[in-house]
This record gives sequence, C-alpha cells and structure tokens, in this order.
Amino acid sequence: MAELGIAYVLTGPDGTRAVVGNCDAASSDPDFVGFLDPTNGITGLVDAADVRESAAELVAADGGIHGPFFLGRRPGTIQGLIVPTSDLDPTTVNAAIQRLKRATRALRADGLLTWTPTGGSARMLRVRRQQRPSISGRRPKAFQVALVSTDPYALAVNEANIIITPGASAGELGIPNPITDPITSPLNVTAAQSVVNQGDAPTWPRFRIDGPITNPELLNNTTGLTIKLNYTLGSGEYLDVRPERGAILLGGTADRYSALNFAASTWWQLEPGANDVRLLAAAYSGAAQATVFWRHAWE
Repeated sequence: MAELGIAYVLTGPDGTRAVVGNCDAASSDPDFVGFLDPTNGITGLVDAADVRESAAELVAADGGIHGPFFLGRRPGTIQGLIVPTSDLDPTTVNAAIQRLKRATRALRADGLLTWTPTGGSARMLRVRRQQRPSISGRRPKAFQVALVSTDPYALAVNEANIIITPGASAGELGIPNPITDPITSPLNVTAAQSVVNQGDAPTWPRFRIDGPITNPELLNNTTGLTIKLNYTLGSGEYLDVRPERGAILLGGTADRYSALNFAASTWWQLEPGANDVRLLAAAYSGAAQATVFWRHAWE
C-alpha cells in the first residue's frame, strides 16, 4: 500500500526525474511536480503483482482442477494534483506537466519508480507507460498516469555483491575423531558465503565466474539446488551466469548456454534470509572466484 508521507521518484529512460508525494522531502525536491491524491494516490503498483491462474474445468464433476499459480505483472496508476507552487503560476505548472510526461515516457525501454518506505531501504520497480497520461481540470490541474511493471516483487535500488573462492571439497567435513560433545560437522567455508536476502520474497541472483577454473558449480546449499557447468575458463576469462534470463555469456557477450549441465541444473533463486551459497569446481587455481550479485526483494 502506498504511503502518502514519503517521496516517489519517476525516472524516464532518458534520465528525466519527476517527484510526487505529500511530504517536505518531495515538495522541496527541485524535480517536484505535484501531490498525491489522498484516497487513490498510487494503486496497484506498490501493492502486489497480479496472479496468473492455471485451471481446467471438469464438466462432468461440476467443478475443476487447479495447476500451479504464478505471479504476473504489476499494473497501476499514480494520481494527484499538479501544485508545484502556491501561486499556481501557469509557466511553472506547464513545466511540471511536461516533466511528468517526459519522466513517464517509458515505451521502448524501462523507466523506474523508486521510493524509500518509512523505516525501510530504497526500493524500485521497472515500469513502462501503459496508457497516455491524463491531465484534467483548471486550477489546480489533476494528473493520472497508468504504468505497468514486469517485476513480480519490488527490488532494492542498490545491488549487493559478495565474492566466493572455489573449493573442490567444499561442504561438510564430517564427524571429527575423537568425537566432540556436542557432535558437530564443520563446514569448509573457504568455498561458501552466506548470501542474505533482506527482503521477504525470493530474488534472482546473477554470477560472474572468473578463471582459471574447470567445470564450476554454483550451489545454493540452503535449497539444495545447483547450476553445473561443463566448461573450462582460462586466466583472464569469465562467465556471466544470469538465472533469471537463463543465459550464460563468455566475457558478458558470447553465448555459452551449451555449457549448462541440463540434467543436473536448476535456475535457482535466493530465498528470504540467509542462503548458504557455494562454488565448487573440478579444478581451479590463481584468481579463480565467483561474485554473486543480487537485489533484496519485497512482496
């Protein structure tokens, strides 16, 4: 649900900003264009994603069956009043209208809607214009912009990252001899890192694997899912692995999707909270490592 007491920033593909909100932080911003409607300020976008149903009718049984349900897009509107100054100077009002239109001109590329909830961290949605902006009324003028986001969850504005060094024997080291009390099985942590998703929803990571390394494997030991690659990287070479897109790119550009071990791999996400992420390999040396990049995600 949208908070009226914070600032919302719309940024178009060309970098134009338009700030709306009913707080001093919004109205004091040089790119402020107006106040939000107290009742219907922002609907849909910051609430939750639509749901896509999978179902079939069972006519003879007077009912139906459900398959898996999936999250869809986030359509919504932003409504308010163009009130950039107390005297409603027409020149200033028109400039604000043009700024709002330009900041929401996200047609062939994504714009951004960013905000910082009270007591939270900065969040964003990638958005596109869904309908033409509506400007109506005399003084003050009312505005309504319809936007849609393909992001099922709101994402952190800033991307986090952590480096993992490889280990051929990463994992539990076994019960020690003599047996200690309490009985424990320590981990080879040189090949593991705790990757923490601070949100309340799953999020897609991306990886950069640097050589020299042979047959690297990216394991989320928390969920038991892994991405196995049959590939050898030399010194100075790297692979970009992007599970959300199902892409593996040598040097960030050349397609190496064929390196995926299809039978043993799953494109996995980071669950909310701590994820035990590990980098395994058949062989490695020197500067071999994997960097995990991710954004915290919220419903």
